[in-house]
Amino acid sequence: MSKNGRKGTSAFRKERRWSPLRSFRFRILFFTSMSVFAVVFIFSIAIFFFFTWTELEQLDKEQDRTLGFFAEQIAKSGQFYLDGPEYEKLQRTIKRRNADLQVYRSDLRFFDDVSWAVNGFAPLPQTLLRSIIEKGPAKQCTIDLSGMGILPETFWLSPFSLKADRVTLRVAWKLLNLEAGEYYLFSLVPLDALLASRSSLLKTILMMMGVAALLSAGAGYLTAKRSTRPLELINKAISKISIDNMKLDISIHDSDGEIRETVLLIDRMLEDLSKSIRRLQQFTADASHELRTPLAVMKGIVEVALLKDRGKEYYVGKLQELAFQIEAMQALVGALLELARLDAFERLEHKDSVELLIVADEAATIAEPLIRQKGQHLEKELSPAPTRGWEALLIRLVSNLIDNAVKYTPEGGKITIRTYTDEIHKEAVLEVSDTGKGMSEDEITHCFERFWRAESSRTSVGYGLGLSLVLRIAELHEGRLEIKSGPVRGTLFCVRFRLDEQIPGTYGEP
Repeated sequence: MSKNGRKGTSAFRKERRWSPLRSFRFRILFFTSMSVFAVVFIFSIAIFFFFTWTELEQLDKEQDRTLGFFAEQIAKSGQFYLDGPEYEKLQRTIKRRNADLQVYRSDLRFFDDVSWAVNGFAPLPQTLLRSIIEKGPAKQCTIDLSGMGILPETFWLSPFSLKADRVTLRVAWKLLNLEAGEYYLFSLVPLDALLASRSSLLKTILMMMGVAALLSAGAGYLTAKRSTRPLELINKAISKISIDNMKLDISIHDSDGEIRETVLLIDRMLEDLSKSIRRLQQFTADASHELRTPLAVMKGIVEVALLKDRGKEYYVGKLQELAFQIEAMQALVGALLELARLDAFERLEHKDSVELLIVADEAATIAEPLIRQKGQHLEKELSPAPTRGWEALLIRLVSNLIDNAVKYTPEGGKITIRTYTDEIHKEAVLEVSDTGKGMSEDEITHCFERFWRAESSRTSVGYGLGLSLVLRIAELHEGRLEIKSGPVRGTLFCVRFRLDEQIPGTYGEP
């Protein structure tokens, strides 16, 4: 590895070290851990509040039942001191809760304590009593004896809002209408047991959350390691790729669908790249071979001409030979440049309406002098065949097909150009046929390869690029090439393009 390459790798590792979120493995670890921890946290909070509201609801129901029973018995007996098995049962509940029942007159002055509580609470201030009564008889509330105030219900939402010096009570009341007048019966239940249970539950939850954080980190690490393992294998396989080895050496049978798809796409890309490299190597080798021949001829002409002094006519002849070779090289280089230019296009971004009848007629007009010179006959059967594309490229396509037909048609032979519309398949069709010696199946298979020439045509002028240009131009126009040929039967080249149906008029076969 070069010095710049090592420097780039070092900088990349340093960037990864100081930017953890750039690491795919770290992100998987982080988000997996946070997801597991968040679920445990939300579940723990839900348990905590469910426990709190359940306990409060049970306590409120007990208070309502106790107040209802005492109010009913006091109203029946007309006295505040009760006896009997039901009273003893409720008395045990009151003692278990360490509760207290207090009676106040209508003017909120303390009257009596009817629960016989061992640790009874001192009478509540009248201002606090009024605030409690204003909330209504069916609404329990929580009071703070330290501050002598009513705590809001949101007090229970915070598990850390309690202080050690606070004395909190759950309070409920009922109005008693007796012959002696109106009285208020208050139930006071200390919340020490509930708060202690909440504290223990909170400690347990915090401990569980700590354990959950460790377990989620472990689960995230294992998930991240397993998830990035295929990527590590892919990176390792990619590092072994070279010009001689354009394939990922990796097993994907047990991998996830996404990983398999990625590997298959990379393999497909490498295969296409390998084919392109092979074509480039073959193209370069063929171009070098084709250019070497005229260069060698030109060098030989110059060397022979320099051996001794000769006459003017000799040098003029040699210069004409050089000019011919240079012209041939220019034609070859021009064809190579045109192929390279067309290869750069993936598709034609913009297409114009083109009439194949006009294109074929123009190409035939250009080729007529050469056809007459060779003693051949040109026949045109041109009917409307509209398509979309680049007219200049389509003219080049037809010209190359005509040149190919001229090259392989003997003197006195016939070359036919035909255009028509195939209404059934919605295609514009161009045909160029000749009465030459035709091609074998093997020659038909290879005739579009660059620099390929049949053995029987090696003596004729050309470089084997004309039909390659035809194929590339047809591909850019989304056309299809068909060949019908056989020994001594001539050859028919048929190119089918998509019909331009926006052109008004009805087109049919002639």
